[in-house]
Amino acid sequence: MSNLALLITGVGAAWAMTLLTDSAEKVALVQSALMLPFLFFAMPAGAIADSYDRRKVAIVAMAGAALANLLLLAVAWFGLLTPWLLLGLCFLVGIFNTTFTPSWQSSVSEQVPGEDLPRAVALNAISFNIARSFGPAVGGAIIAVTGAAAAFAASVLLYVPMLAAFWRWKRLPEKPRLPPERVWCAILSGVQYIGHSGPMRAVILRSFLYCVGASSIAGLMPLVSKIQLGGGPLTFGILLAFYGGGAVLGGVFMRQLRSVLGSAPTETGVAITAVGIIALSYAHSLWMAAPLLIAIGAIWTQALTTLNVAVQTGAPRWVSGRALAGFQATAAGGFALGSWMWGYVVEQTSLQTALIASGVVLIGFSFVGRFLRSAEDIPDPTAASHDLAEPDTELALTGRSGPIVIEIEHLVPEADARGFYDAMLEIRRIRRRNGASGWSLARDIANAGRWVERFHCPTWHDYLRHRTRLTAEEFSALKIVADRYGDGELRITRLLERPVGSVRWREETPDRGEVPTGILP
Repeated sequence: MSNLALLITGVGAAWAMTLLTDSAEKVALVQSALMLPFLFFAMPAGAIADSYDRRKVAIVAMAGAALANLLLLAVAWFGLLTPWLLLGLCFLVGIFNTTFTPSWQSSVSEQVPGEDLPRAVALNAISFNIARSFGPAVGGAIIAVTGAAAAFAASVLLYVPMLAAFWRWKRLPEKPRLPPERVWCAILSGVQYIGHSGPMRAVILRSFLYCVGASSIAGLMPLVSKIQLGGGPLTFGILLAFYGGGAVLGGVFMRQLRSVLGSAPTETGVAITAVGIIALSYAHSLWMAAPLLIAIGAIWTQALTTLNVAVQTGAPRWVSGRALAGFQATAAGGFALGSWMWGYVVEQTSLQTALIASGVVLIGFSFVGRFLRSAEDIPDPTAASHDLAEPDTELALTGRSGPIVIEIEHLVPEADARGFYDAMLEIRRIRRRNGASGWSLARDIANAGRWVERFHCPTWHDYLRHRTRLTAEEFSALKIVADRYGDGELRITRLLERPVGSVRWREETPDRGEVPTGILP
């Protein structure tokens, strides 16, 4: 029902814009306004989802979305709606939905067993597409009978059941061993994880490219209804209902579609979607457009859901909200950029030209995606089951003490030097993914078999978080290096860095430095 609310808002806003202006660019910008918040605010939303109680975050966000729709209702009811005010309020709705989505989607793994997670994610996609099957038609009917204001009123009411469901959810929050990261630090660690995970980068880049090309479907659908088919709001709703119905079929028969589409189902599906968009540009009746939209909806949903599942099942628990947020941000950014771009092409050329151009671009992106698939083997995100011993300390450290410098000594036989160096390149990626900075590897010029790995973490708490973030696969990689290129025992030194001028000595300070008594030559 909350998905239905969002879609009815989108339909009402898009049609209201066609009544306020004849600008195709502004009509397409409605989709941009709803999607752009995902680009700008998804990572902060993901950081909040990973750091705080997801249930409470979701309740606040959903209440905000209902309030934003209430504002849309008020300005539409009193005849105060203008193109830019409409876009601004759509942007506000988008912000609250952006905040809600990572908390909701990353909580799926708290509700189902791990082996059911891929199907649960697909079920969420089906839920959205079931709403998309009925939402546009319902929204179109409401607008046709009573106007856009009633559509916004219906959206407000439809948010209430989701709010009630979250209010009744008896979530058992995990008891963290460490306090949550500050939001800005959590954002940076999320970006750092994605930046140093080649498979995750590949999935996210592909989603961005595909959404840029495929955004013409949603962004230009009001114009297809009004200009190409000569219809009204009900026609618009019916077109989107066919598209959503196809998406439901794509979700239900996802496994069968994957087997039909071959070894690269996502890229093949994207190419088929592109051909469907080109064919849609030649459809001049509802019954010509309907089967094309059903096929496009089914294939496109299969492609995008596959990428979504790859992110949800591939991201470790500690960063799952931020990984999802990164995926959604780039996908939404692709939709927003593409919607504006194809609207601009319509302004400069024609609707048919824009649809054909988007299909051609999408075919090109599907070929690019085949090269990116080489990095698609996302590691198993299962957390390591071992318990690391607490580090020995003599200093009375606080959580904010830092920076913490880690030096690890490896004793490597001369014959194994090349293999060790190559293996340490993967260790570097593991350290950086989990939050370490300034990683380096040095070789002792007086002892060729002695290598020193060095990295640092900003604070003591950051270092402790770094230790707990290892997945089983990462821990195995570290153990293999220790066993194969050493004697199985790591010589670890942990240092509290004291930059010049950083020490403010006071008697009561537990972590105090020594006051220099002179300058050595």
